[in-house]
Amino acid sequence: MENKSFMTSAEAASYLSMGLSTLHKKTMRKEIPCYKPTGKNLYFKAEELDAWIARGRVKTDAEIEREAQAYCMQKGGRK
Repeated sequence: MENKSFMTSAEAASYLSMGLSTLHKKTMRKEIPCYKPTGKNLYFKAEELDAWIARGRVKTDAEIEREAQAYCMQKGGRK
């Protein structure tokens, strides 16, 4: 993809590997950041889409276990 400031809906859907209708549903639910300067066409920035993807990171079992142990140790000390 060439280096442009904004992407169209079709480009963003391709970039995210999702259907155009899925992208539009997510924008209507305000789940994905977008720009709507004319009130009709949607535009997207790659770096904002990358940040949106990164927010959906799934923790590993080891990370969850460490957090659970830390939580239990913290709560166990406050009786």
